[in-house]
Amino acid sequence: MPPAEEPNTATAAKAAKAADRTGTTKASDRTTATEAANVAEAAKTAEAAKTARPAETADRPLPQDPTSTADAAATAHPADTVGVPPGAADRTETAGESLPRVLVGTDIVVVERIARLFAEQPALVGRVFTARELSYCAGKRRGGEHLAARFAAKEAVLKALGTGLGTRMQWTDVEVVNDRSGRPQVRLRGEVDAVARQRRMRRVDVSLSHVPGLALASAALVCEGEDGPAGRDRGSEPNG
Repeated sequence: MPPAEEPNTATAAKAAKAADRTGTTKASDRTTATEAANVAEAAKTAEAAKTARPAETADRPLPQDPTSTADAAATAHPADTVGVPPGAADRTETAGESLPRVLVGTDIVVVERIARLFAEQPALVGRVFTARELSYCAGKRRGGEHLAARFAAKEAVLKALGTGLGTRMQWTDVEVVNDRSGRPQVRLRGEVDAVARQRRMRRVDVSLSHVPGLALASAALVCEGEDGPAGRDRGSEPNG
């Protein structure tokens, strides 16, 4: 029986190296295949994202320029200007509507001057004040101040009318009386009443005040529609 051959060491080493190279090659091939699969998957994901993005952009509102937004707001609300409440322009321009006019006048009187004038010309008292005005002031502790305040009220009313003491007007055409609560009221008659009607006056309010030495009065006339013909706007002095 022939003796068993001893394994060739060099041959065995070569075979081991070959097997190792084969295993390494297979592992490398598997890695390459995995990487290729990952790249393909990434390409599919990117392509899907490109396809979906335009639709999302179409649904999403685009950002607006702040300047263009402000211009659009100003165009949408032309009445919203400084100092003008929204809708005010529409209300004032409504056909057929007419806002009332308020005519105002004021006058201040030095009590001593009026007292001296009436002392020098007593006849003027009856030409300036009505019997009711004189009776009311006579019952007051400082009657001279009350008379001066009523003279100032007459002047204020005539200034509000824009006439002063005009032609055919009398001081007694403007009478200051008091209601039950003591509030001063004005009664007009004669030429003053005629001018007030021309102004389309609806009502007149007066406010009187006096301190030792001075008397003050203000008048407000509420009239309809546009202003009538203007007269002279100045004060008047009672004269003989």
